[in-house]
Amino acid sequence: MNLTFRHAALVAVVFGVSLNYLILRFKAPHVEEEIIIFDENDHERSPLQISTNATLVCDSTQQYCNTPLEGVWVRTPKKTFHNPICCPWDKSDRNDELLFDLCGTENWPQSATDLEQNAAQHYTGNTSFLAQSGGHGCICHDRRNFTDDYTWMSPSLVQPFNATYTCELLGKRRVLIVGDSTGQQLASTLMNSLFHTSCVAQFRFVQSDFLLPRKKERGYNITTILDRYQDATEIVLWGVGPHVYGNFPETLQTVVPLLLERYPHLQFIYKTQQPGGCSDEPLLDMSPDEAAQEMIKRNLTWNYNYREFYDRDMFAMQYLRERSMPIFDLRMLYNRPDAHTNPFEDCLHMCIPGPLDVVADLFQQLLIDHKV
Repeated sequence: MNLTFRHAALVAVVFGVSLNYLILRFKAPHVEEEIIIFDENDHERSPLQISTNATLVCDSTQQYCNTPLEGVWVRTPKKTFHNPICCPWDKSDRNDELLFDLCGTENWPQSATDLEQNAAQHYTGNTSFLAQSGGHGCICHDRRNFTDDYTWMSPSLVQPFNATYTCELLGKRRVLIVGDSTGQQLASTLMNSLFHTSCVAQFRFVQSDFLLPRKKERGYNITTILDRYQDATEIVLWGVGPHVYGNFPETLQTVVPLLLERYPHLQFIYKTQQPGGCSDEPLLDMSPDEAAQEMIKRNLTWNYNYREFYDRDMFAMQYLRERSMPIFDLRMLYNRPDAHTNPFEDCLHMCIPGPLDVVADLFQQLLIDHKV
């Protein structure tokens, strides 16, 4: 049977549409509701362009650039951690070997009296018990035999971390940490690095996945949090990322002016995103910025929205530095795709203890630099 030119064109169009659908269908990332939550409107937004130039550390549109992060991960046998003990609040991670005298006997999230009680985590540092951590970060040693033998060394870190000294630098100022489950891991790690010091109770964490009101928010929008705690806070360490799909610049451009105008008496510090992506080995023979590109090149960031994280960091750092907001720069974690909790299942949350231990050094350095 002979087809006319019009018929042939129609068949080609139908075949092309069908083929494109199949390609998109099988390339689409698998979404696990417990880890990543979509905003109902996010699929309508266009994603950022992916970076390709690690030397300039710019995105492919050259709209924003940033100074490469200097430093290297140094092998440190028998490494001493600032936060050496991991206390899980994930019920499935608790076992008979748990140190109840340090971790407590109750699972978090704990009941709260100052915000509505729901599944959101909100807690302060405690001088009697270590802060519990989520993201199944405590299972790495037992289930993966993971041990971190590397320490981040950088010329920007002028003094080894000392918990007592950090408290002296902080003084009586109180710190509010706002973020999702990756922010929760950071908060507990920082609190536990200051365990048994005079200032650990000056740190509070409250969960916010989106910062802005969303139906699937497990915590609170950031203005609700700040309205409640602004009189008991001087420093706000905040971040956003994994739960935001496609509208990251718009999120920052909405939130930042609101924060600066509504809460001018608070000192805000922005935390870059915790990188996503797994591999069996760390990426030690390259800079963090090159490692971010290498992860994309090796397709280690195939799932969820992980491929956008580095360009988001670049955008955020330029946007916020233009507004004189200090940056809590976690780019060194791009070298450590080996340190995620469950390779090829959870390539976002970090093993604890592990590379996230660097947050204590970074916080102390911010205080030394008088940036907060």
